[in-house]
This record gives sequence, C-alpha cells and structure tokens, in this order.
Amino acid sequence: MIRHSILLFCLSFIIVSCEKDIDIDLPEYEQKVVVDGRIEQGLPPIVFLNKSQKFFGETDLAAFQNSFVNGAEVIVSDGTTTDTLVELCTGSLPQGYDTIVANFLGVNVADLAFVNICAYTSVNPNIFGEVGKSYALTINHEGSTYTSSTSIPQLVPLDSVWFKAQPAETQNGIEYGFSWATMTDPDTVGNGYRWFARRLNMKSDGSLKDPGFLAPIGTAFDDQFIGGLTFDFAYDRPRSDGDESPDRTAYFRSGDTVVIKFCTIETEIVDFIRAAETQALNNGSPFATPTNNPSNIEGGALGIWAGYGVTYDTIYVPQ
Repeated sequence: MIRHSILLFCLSFIIVSCEKDIDIDLPEYEQKVVVDGRIEQGLPPIVFLNKSQKFFGETDLAAFQNSFVNGAEVIVSDGTTTDTLVELCTGSLPQGYDTIVANFLGVNVADLAFVNICAYTSVNPNIFGEVGKSYALTINHEGSTYTSSTSIPQLVPLDSVWFKAQPAETQNGIEYGFSWATMTDPDTVGNGYRWFARRLNMKSDGSLKDPGFLAPIGTAFDDQFIGGLTFDFAYDRPRSDGDESPDRTAYFRSGDTVVIKFCTIETEIVDFIRAAETQALNNGSPFATPTNNPSNIEGGALGIWAGYGVTYDTIYVPQ
C-alpha cells in the first residue's frame, strides 16, 4: 500500500513538473473580400461579395447583414460583351430574379423577405451564360482590384436516371431509397462535375419540399479515375430545412418528383468545393488541420468565380 502511494506521488510530481505554459502569438486579423459568383448557360451572372469575419467574431443576423460589400464595381466580359453588373438587394429585385436568388441560396422565395441579401447581377441578355464561352470577372472596391476567369464547359448529359428503393427501409408501404444515374465521361482529361437535386412536390403545409436545388456533401468530382468510362452511381437526398421525416433525411420516397441538375464544371471548381466541404465537416474539431481554401480570385480576395454547364433530368418515384 505504501509502495502504491509512493508511486502515485512520484507520478503526480512528474506530470505536474511536465506542465508548461505556452503562449501563442496569433497573427493580426486581416479582413478580406470574399467572392461567391457563378454563371450558368441561359442565366445572368450573379456575384455575392462579403467581408471575411474573425473566427471568434459575431455570428448573429446583424453581423451577417453588415458583412455584405456594397458599392463595388463588378464587371463581367465574354470577350465581346462587357457589362457592369447592377447591385440588387432582395427587397428590390426585379420580377423573376427573386426565384434565381432563392435557387442560388437554396431557400424559399418567401424567406428572402426576412433578410436583406445583396448581390451583383445583370439584366443584359447579351452577357447571359453560353456553353463553351469564357467569362472574365473584374471587381473594383476601395482602391483594390480583384480578377478571375471561368468558362462554361461543354455539357455532359446523364445517360439515364432512376430511383432504387432500399428494401430494408420500406415502412407502411412507403419505399425509401436513392437516386441513381448512368453517365459516360468523355474521352478527354480534366472534366469536373457536380450533382444537385430538388423535390418538386409539396409538404403537408403546402410549401415545397425543397426550396431550390441542393447538393449533398461529396457531389463534386472529377474524371481522374473515370476518364472515358460508362458507369452507374448514386446519391442520397440533400438535407432540407423542415424535413417531415427526420429519421429518413438521406432518402427519397414514394411519390417524390425529383429533378436532377447535373453540372459540368472546371476541375479547380471541384477542388474548391471539396475543400469547403472538408472545412465545414471539420468545423469545431480540435484535430482538424487548419487550411485555407483554394481560390481562383486574383488580387488578394478569397472565394470562387464558377461557370456551370447544366442539364436536367426528372425522376418520378411511384406512389
């Protein structure tokens, strides 16, 4: 017993003796402009500009509202047409643009009335996206200039889409399962893709099940291992606010009408999305490696300017 007490005392002494105060000098925080912009074929460019926030900064609604960058000069050019985008806020959007912004954000149009979200866009059809074209972005703000370039790649339609039930998940005659697709990757190198889905049917309260197109984690991929191949793949259902069956959030179900939005994108866009998703999944983990997301914005800003080539398919899940 005495021996055990002596050992315990010695161990405690060693542990206390090994303690050391460590002072960490954190670098001065430098606020930067964050760009979130995209252009799809048939749609106007849309660019959101925000100010980066401190890691331990305020995260309430007021801080969100104050993060928008107003009064910037945002220019998009396809080499023939050059257009200065107009700053619009959700409280004063032209008819039809509220739907575009809601789809971009993945929220209900009605929800835009509660938050004044500002973006830069255009009503000039000559600058709307076209497949195969490149688009240069220039942002001038408070004496700084930020630039980027992206293109809308050639379309790669899915060969087929279908619903496949998970037999073990069937309950009370309702089938639950995943959306499946067959695709053929072109025999070229450097293709990137992203998958979105949206249910068009209503919830019991009369609202749409999905306010916009949503992308589950991991839906951006490149052709590094699939070049020139034809293959099947599946995705679960992206989570939406207010799901009626929280225990079945990964599944589509009987009676769903699912629109698949399949996008071709540049591989650097894939890298950005993957890094952003990894950072989101690691948020709060003390074991996560701190990293800066890749960016295709030059001049010191953060973020992404992305071109999307879009095709659509619909899956009707039998009732």
